[in-house]
Amino acid sequence: IPEGYFVIDANGNEVLITILLTNDGVKLLLISQAKGNMGLNIDSEDTDDVTIAINDVEALLTEKSNQITITWAYQGVIFTVEGEEDINIMIQISEKLEKVLE
Repeated sequence: IPEGYFVIDANGNEVLITILLTNDGVKLLLISQAKGNMGLNIDSEDTDDVTIAINDVEALLTEKSNQITITWAYQGVIFTVEGEEDINIMIQISEKLEKVLE
């Protein structure tokens, strides 16, 4: 969990895990892992898209109305980190995530 943030909601099952974080209600972060067979829709209309690397894996970073989303797939799991935090912090959070779903 990033410094200054705490969990306000967490849900999970065998195909999807979501964690919602906040830093005293000012900013929200949504972190999710989904099995790759669930499919993936990314809203990239009117966004700034950049391909980046998360732990040597290609990821898509999109920014729309101050909302940043980083999405990548690794070992059959789709990871997503969404929020209005600084891009560098979002990348650091993404790089620290570990695969939970099998």
